[in-house]
Amino acid sequence: MSVLQGGQILAKRTSTSNLLYQSVDNEISDVFDSTHYKALCKTQVEIKGVRMSHQLFDSPTDVALGQSMDGVALFERSKNRCTATPIITVNYNLPPEIRAHSSNVLINAIIPGPHGPKDVDSFMFPMYKESHRLAEGVRMDNIFVKSSFTFRAYWIRVFGDMLAMMEMMEIKGHMGVRHCRRCLISGTTGNGTTYYSPLAQPRDPNSEESNPLVSWNPRALEMRIHQQVLSALDDISKARNKTEKERLQTIWGLTGKPSYIFRFPGADFVASTPYDFMHMMLSNNTKNYTKILQGKFNKFDSGTGNYIIPPATWIEIGVELVKANRTIPSAFVSYLPDIWKERSSYTAELYSFWIVYAAPILLHGRLPSPYYEHLVKFGKIIKFCLKFTITTEELETLEELCISWVEEYEKLYYQYNASRVAFCTSNIHGVLHIPEDIRRSGPLWTAWAFIMERICSLTVRAVKSRLNPFGSLNQYFKRVAQLTHIRNKYNLSSQLEPLDEAGEASDEESDADWQDEDLASGTLPPVKLTRFEEQVQGYGVLKPSTLERPDDYRTSPSEERLGTKCEYSTENCEVFRYSVQPQVLVSHCDPSFATMERWCKFGIDGGDSVRGSEAMKPEQNIRDSSFVRFELAKRNGNRAVLYGQFHYAVVLSLNPVNIPGRLSIPTRKTFILAFITPTKRAALTRRRRWLRSLIVMRKHLSSLTCGLFKLL
Repeated sequence: MSVLQGGQILAKRTSTSNLLYQSVDNEISDVFDSTHYKALCKTQVEIKGVRMSHQLFDSPTDVALGQSMDGVALFERSKNRCTATPIITVNYNLPPEIRAHSSNVLINAIIPGPHGPKDVDSFMFPMYKESHRLAEGVRMDNIFVKSSFTFRAYWIRVFGDMLAMMEMMEIKGHMGVRHCRRCLISGTTGNGTTYYSPLAQPRDPNSEESNPLVSWNPRALEMRIHQQVLSALDDISKARNKTEKERLQTIWGLTGKPSYIFRFPGADFVASTPYDFMHMMLSNNTKNYTKILQGKFNKFDSGTGNYIIPPATWIEIGVELVKANRTIPSAFVSYLPDIWKERSSYTAELYSFWIVYAAPILLHGRLPSPYYEHLVKFGKIIKFCLKFTITTEELETLEELCISWVEEYEKLYYQYNASRVAFCTSNIHGVLHIPEDIRRSGPLWTAWAFIMERICSLTVRAVKSRLNPFGSLNQYFKRVAQLTHIRNKYNLSSQLEPLDEAGEASDEESDADWQDEDLASGTLPPVKLTRFEEQVQGYGVLKPSTLERPDDYRTSPSEERLGTKCEYSTENCEVFRYSVQPQVLVSHCDPSFATMERWCKFGIDGGDSVRGSEAMKPEQNIRDSSFVRFELAKRNGNRAVLYGQFHYAVVLSLNPVNIPGRLSIPTRKTFILAFITPTKRAALTRRRRWLRSLIVMRKHLSSLTCGLFKLL
């Protein structure tokens, strides 16, 4: 494990003491200022019930780690959703400036799909054993001071989006009465079956509005405790029957399966699991807040309020927002789409800029007074959450802001109506716990999911094979780990860039070496033929070749091999369609051309290569690239665009022939004939399921658009 990136940071300082984190009183700047970390520093290490002789973080060489997990769809447009689940570890001992770099994030595992893991603990067990080994200590050498020391590391943080945290924390979410992972507030279903957690219970429709509401005190919520959670999980696992188990699961909001993660030395069920700011506040709360004002939140109307802005006004807001892109520096935010027409394209970054800077200006005078002030207060909460360093005084201010904002939110939108309890989602309730999360776990930026999303993006880019995506991922990340180890061991960071940062620039540069000069002259780079390829005489543009020839690639021209119909284009590229019997072609074959060659792969100079289906072995685990797009001429002179599977091509030489209305070849000519089976859709349009077409390709493929066969 590269803790300090191969000693680069140590090499730039003369003393190791300069690397130690310096805490400032009344300020929270990193995880090391959290109450959880400070409590761990006074805690004895315990492994499987056995107390060790050392405490957590009692040595300056001890490392604090954080773990995250998330599922990612490998293909955007896929009928069957194919996912993978990366598990990463973040090294909190690295400076914040480089901590989130992809090259410094440890990718522990990629759980293959095609579906998400049903039992996350089965993949966590190796890490569980590793955590015990690292907590006991591993002897290592310090090459800078030429001495050995005991290296220890502890996982103190677990973060991710709501679905990932439900998997890792084994919580039931909205299906549990106590679904909050922070406190023991009891949810209510209102008029439905899903549990929600408003502070104020729904008002009885038969009671008077002057009657006081039954409400939870947001300043005195009963919080969960680590040992209490472990005890509840133990009770659920020991339930006498299924009915009792389901009852306990619903009451506690837990599945009853204790996760290995919270048995890591240093991990705590409450203090180690802060809410993810990116998903909770930006991707969910800000998104839903905007949908509420647009009247598109779960088809709810404004009830007794008047907060829904008319569509005509939203159209004006969208136009003004798009025009504002001209004067907004790109360092602030990327391009802002129309919030009314293109809201689905908004990301967490765009929602952050919208709610903090754009909405207060664009909605001023358009949103009624009580709702507008409530919106501005939400923007202030976002600003506090984005601070890299927050003082204890600012934290107290943030706590009051969060409480008053949630209470006003319930009054304005939930309206204490049982039919509108869906407004009080778990993300709205989570706003109450933001200040306490900062106290216990550190600033929100230390646990937001931007790091995880970057790794998910890298995972998608690493897939090079749609047929075998998980093997492709395995090879990619194995090579990344190998190169990272070499770079850190031999201090080659300047010479050997990480794969995710280097990208594919080298390939683009190599392709661009000839483009400027050759394209300016109107020529293409010369094609180098291998021993498996040859240039067909008279075809300067077409280069038939093969990687694997069929066993009987040299065959005699016969009616059986040519099929039942031949479709071709004439010499002058005027498109016609003829039905030519095979015996006509056979009778006019060049006698000197005793055999015709069959090829299963051909390439176009400067273009694509097409591989025939007969060159692909059934056991080959590769993508089928034999499907092509081609144009077929009709009798009326029009061309139909079809798709089909290319099987093979033959090289056939014909003598001069002139059959009026059927076939005209004034001079001896060599043809390249491609055998293609149209796809099911194309075959159905021709009222046939399978059709073997013989398509004559013109001599110069640069004029192929006039012919019957066209590769795009």
